[in-house]
Amino acid sequence: KTVRMALMEVFSLVIDIITTRKMRNNSGVVDFKLFVRKNNQRREQVSQGETIEFSPTARTCLLNSFILASQRCQPSQLTLLARKCLPKTIDWALGGRIDSDIRHPLCIAAALQMTFVLVTRSKSLDVLENGSGQTRKDWVRRTHKWSLAAIKGVVTSDSPYAISSMRLAALKLILALVSIDQNVFSENGGCLSPSEIVETFSVLRGAANVDEEPAMRKLACHIL
Repeated sequence: KTVRMALMEVFSLVIDIITTRKMRNNSGVVDFKLFVRKNNQRREQVSQGETIEFSPTARTCLLNSFILASQRCQPSQLTLLARKCLPKTIDWALGGRIDSDIRHPLCIAAALQMTFVLVTRSKSLDVLENGSGQTRKDWVRRTHKWSLAAIKGVVTSDSPYAISSMRLAALKLILALVSIDQNVFSENGGCLSPSEIVETFSVLRGAANVDEEPAMRKLACHIL
């Protein structure tokens, strides 16, 4: 139990790193290898008192490790892992526009995929409730809003692959959220309002009919 809790605290710290543009090293010389960018130069060590800036690539790699953890952890640990990771991740994702830095499309894509894995493996929306004063309904609606924004948002990026990956991940998460929420046999459904459901299907029909991405059209058609 002690090891498990220590590991969860490490996960929480890593999420802080992912969702923060810069951190300050106050504990001495630390070896950050490829995870550190300083004045656009890779640095293998950062001295005490220096400010550390994490690149989108570094944050994406860290988020990918969380996807792996979400896929491989014991089912009994899914809720604990989700409650350590998802609230800060969702707050970060909704905290500003998708850009080429702190909210790079690849970072958002990885965060969406992590959320998708946690929701689908648990087959429950309980993983979106973290006991912070906001209800499960609040978190489900915020996650839904995040997913729609990733699908609809106008993003300036030099990487079409990154944008495509983000939008596909968002579409998959939308499917998971709505499927569980609207399941008549689910004990924790009904979080999304009728207007949110209508908006969801409007976005899906648009993606299925006129989206420029063949993969988006195909997945949206499959969902519909």
